[in-house]
Amino acid sequence: MIVETLKSEGRIMEQKLFTVDECAIYLRIHPKTVRSLIYLGEEEGGLRCVRIGRAVRVEKEALDEFIARNVAGRCETSKLLNGHSALG
Repeated sequence: MIVETLKSEGRIMEQKLFTVDECAIYLRIHPKTVRSLIYLGEEEGGLRCVRIGRAVRVEKEALDEFIARNVAGRCETSKLLNGHSALG
């Protein structure tokens, strides 16, 4: 509900740290896919994250870098995700 409010107010683009659910909205993918990308790690083509206690957050800069690395025609992410499970 909070995410929907942020999205409708246009504030989601102003955030610096995103939750997994907010990343999913931003990237238009399922939250489990976001968790898999975080688990994969940036070195393997996944998504860089920040851990604050048990909470996982992703910087907007990391999302934009991920998008830039995976533009149409060069996307290898689906191949990388095969065999990796989502974070619990």
